Amino acid sequence: MAITTYRNTVAAGFARTASLDLLEGGFAWLGWHGGTMTGVVTGITTYSGGGVVVSSAGTDQTSCYVNETGAGSAHTCSFYVERLSGTGAVEKVYVQRGGHGYTNGQTVTIPAFQMGGTGIGASDMTVQVQTTNVSYGTTLTWYDKETDPAIDYPWSVMRKTIASNKAYGDTYYGFQMSDDDTMRILSGSSFFPWDAARSTENMSPGYGNRFAGANFMDTSDSGAPDGCPTFDDHNGVNQLSSHNIIGGSTGIYLDVTGSNVFDLDINIFRSSLDPRFAVFAFNQPTRPSTSISDNTYACFFLHDFDSTLWDYDNVFLGGYTELLRHASGGSGTAQNPEIEFRTYFAPYYNHNTTEQGAQRCAELGFAHLPSNGYQSNTYVGFEYAHTLYGSWTQYSGSYNDPHFYYYDKTARYPKGAPRPDSVAPSDNLPDSMNYNAIWNGIPLQTQFIPCPYYLPDDFALISFEYGLPDQDIQMWDTITVSGSEIYTIICSSYRNDTDTGKTIGIAFCARTT
Repeated sequence: MAITTYRNTVAAGFARTASLDLLEGGFAWLGWHGGTMTGVVTGITTYSGGGVVVSSAGTDQTSCYVNETGAGSAHTCSFYVERLSGTGAVEKVYVQRGGHGYTNGQTVTIPAFQMGGTGIGASDMTVQVQTTNVSYGTTLTWYDKETDPAIDYPWSVMRKTIASNKAYGDTYYGFQMSDDDTMRILSGSSFFPWDAARSTENMSPGYGNRFAGANFMDTSDSGAPDGCPTFDDHNGVNQLSSHNIIGGSTGIYLDVTGSNVFDLDINIFRSSLDPRFAVFAFNQPTRPSTSISDNTYACFFLHDFDSTLWDYDNVFLGGYTELLRHASGGSGTAQNPEIEFRTYFAPYYNHNTTEQGAQRCAELGFAHLPSNGYQSNTYVGFEYAHTLYGSWTQYSGSYNDPHFYYYDKTARYPKGAPRPDSVAPSDNLPDSMNYNAIWNGIPLQTQFIPCPYYLPDDFALISFEYGLPDQDIQMWDTITVSGSEIYTIICSSYRNDTDTGKTIGIAFCARTT
């Protein structure tokens, strides 16, 4: 039942690209890089047909797939068809998804039903495509990247196959350094890797190095190839475009290091029960610390699982979950150790606005949606679902937040009940009542109804008390339940309890023995 682990270190003085290099090696160890793709459609030589759709004059068809052998796989190309507002005739055609496996000069057909159907005047369209002879990705390297140290905002993209031979079976994860210490993560159902010059001319590929797909389904804007989130801005600098609706706020920001003065480690904890599940964590173990928050940074996992709740011919698995520590290293009785599971929907969702680019994201369809929308990360304007695991006193947090509790022996009240301030430490419950301190079968999110995935049982949340105060509990420390059951700490939140003189908290762990 023991997990497997991977740990790689880059020496102090590292460049801004080091975190991307560490991730690339980690994904290679996991076998997550999607292999090599060739024959990506990068342009159009000519097209004909399409009909005149008067009833939808001026309405663009944003995601028109070709109907050919191989259609219905994740590698099929698609086009954006723009119609004249006055007549409904075809005005422009752009490459949307580049697909792969095509040959230069090949003719493909967009069927009429992809453009509204023959009943409203659409007809089949033939398109002669241009392709590139560039190969993208290997089983050991990024699908696409720009990691020149001279670039201010280096980035990379991994193609992850979730379900082969499915229309949306590939997920593309983008990683970009926004400064020396901070990484941005975003994802989508398709990525166009061609280094195209920005163009809105007819038969052009639009902008290069961009996420691609239908408007408000796969991308956060119109779906037009000149409006999708891209790693090239209008000046050609490698950063997300401000042209799309959410602009520089696309994706989430994670701190992956404190500085380059100390060595930086990437740590990966992989389940043996479900090898598709792995947790990533960055830390600087040689950096001086008094608590885990001083030298431990981003902790997250990318979603990778099958579910009977959906079909990858219709949706893609685009979410990722961040684990956040709260109150680590504090002192007193008012600070509450909590670990937050925060799940994001790719590439973006806010049901209170028109910014609903994640509607093809499989996880979104099963998430609880309160009347005021999801919780929002105000730093990035990005919506998420979340669950807090840990203690909750009578006066902490919001009663609207979903909490799960660890057993509070400093109370004489049932598990989960807040302890009034009037209850003294002498009223402690006996150790014999300390039950359910180890939680397995953790749901991906308590807000997902029904929950499509539960973390494998070789990962657990453990409530703990340590008999000494002010302890510096770190990643890779262990919790021993018995000689045959030992857990390694990945992420932990704790405080010095001044009532008891102990260090108490909660830890997210992996079973290593």
